Amino acid sequence: MSQLRTFEILAKYIGKASNVKVRLEKDAVPHAYPETREIVLPYNIAEDRVYPAIAECIHEACHIRYTTFKVKDVIDDDYEMHILNAIEDIRIDKKAFGILPNIPGFYEDLYADIKKRQPSEAERKKMAFEGRVLVDIICDQEGFGHYKSGDKEVEEFIADYGISHKVYEARDALDNGDLKKARKKVKEIADAFDIDRKKPKPKDPNAQGGGGARPAAQQVADAMKAIGKDASKIWGHTSDVSSAPFMVLDPLALREQTQKQFEELLKMKEEQLFIHEEGGLNTENLTSFFTEDIEELFVDSRIIEPKKSKIIIVLDASGSMSSSLLCGTSAKDAVAKTAGSIKEVIDRVNEAEGLCVDYEIAAFNENYIKLDKENWMKQYNQHTGGTCVINAFKQAQKDLLSDFDIEGNKMIVFLTDGQVDSTEIDQVRAEIIKTNSEIKVLILGVGADPHGSFVQNIIEDANIMDLESADVILLEAIMGALGS
Repeated sequence: MSQLRTFEILAKYIGKASNVKVRLEKDAVPHAYPETREIVLPYNIAEDRVYPAIAECIHEACHIRYTTFKVKDVIDDDYEMHILNAIEDIRIDKKAFGILPNIPGFYEDLYADIKKRQPSEAERKKMAFEGRVLVDIICDQEGFGHYKSGDKEVEEFIADYGISHKVYEARDALDNGDLKKARKKVKEIADAFDIDRKKPKPKDPNAQGGGGARPAAQQVADAMKAIGKDASKIWGHTSDVSSAPFMVLDPLALREQTQKQFEELLKMKEEQLFIHEEGGLNTENLTSFFTEDIEELFVDSRIIEPKKSKIIIVLDASGSMSSSLLCGTSAKDAVAKTAGSIKEVIDRVNEAEGLCVDYEIAAFNENYIKLDKENWMKQYNQHTGGTCVINAFKQAQKDLLSDFDIEGNKMIVFLTDGQVDSTEIDQVRAEIIKTNSEIKVLILGVGADPHGSFVQNIIEDANIMDLESADVILLEAIMGALGS
């Protein structure tokens, strides 16, 4: 499943929302520059790491935006630094969840990805106890307790010393700029580790440390990294994507490229052969008269004519379309703009190529509503209501299949936010497969939840999340249809 375009769009939005510059470069080593408020990330990440990568991008952006205090005002040494880092990770991630309603879904995938690489229980026992505790605390307080280790020793320590509450108090103090209180809570957590280390425990040959001095700060860091706090595992998998991100492309060039690809999709000309008894004179080979090659002197008449094609543009008019895209434009306005762009391309293609491409525009809520070509936008904006995607999809298919004048391409362009239940998604997928040889289908999401099942199971990256990306998404959908 490809979601690389989704990563690019969201990375750019995250930068804007966090007042941080996100720069995407091929094979870049991920790095944050707090002094210049800039993050550099690779855009050619592996497709199965897209959502975890989005979560990491959000995490780093929020660090730059929210971690503004002087660290030395809160801690005394590198050992305490790791405790503070865990607290601050939780604090800024909780803020990140408010940027978009689906952000926790990206973090869910990040935790699932980390879970795949979890060390065994025996391996964990050899790691610094502090690292094991801090990673479980992060999971729990960020709302992903189901990814905790299940380590009884860790759970007992957290409960016995009230670590969860101390972390919460430290977070609250940092939020309120009370660095003195935050410092106190970090030290209380460090002291709890020291006290617990000195308590007599059953001998465990696999356990790290056991008593006496604190482990080195690097041992704590290594434990956290091995358990999962290692972003390089996300970014270390790159794809062979070679094209530059859409953000650097000129809008006019995009429009021209979109029209060109649409022309290729719509062009279907028919060569008709007319055979006359005497044939027609081949004016390009009159020398045949003198060489007595009479058969080459005459040619059969050939006429190349365009086949009639038809497109039905189906627009979601349900109440959920009032929601906003990342750029603040309503999904309904974005649908109307995209439909207008498609109509404009059809008109240009017809004029330039002498083609015969007919089109219809329809809206749907609970019902399927055909709109007037001349007044379609006004009519579309007058409709709202519920959603029945499968009914609209089937009706558009029926209209296309029953029009026997169409000898060329039959196409449905479907624009929706995908706010439907999973059964409708399964039905749409089945309908696409059923008529694939007869009807080309372009389904474009408009403000669809990038972590939802409609995106993951139907449209993948064909999801317009802001108006700036609309032309690119349309172009890529067309190119996908060309390859189908």
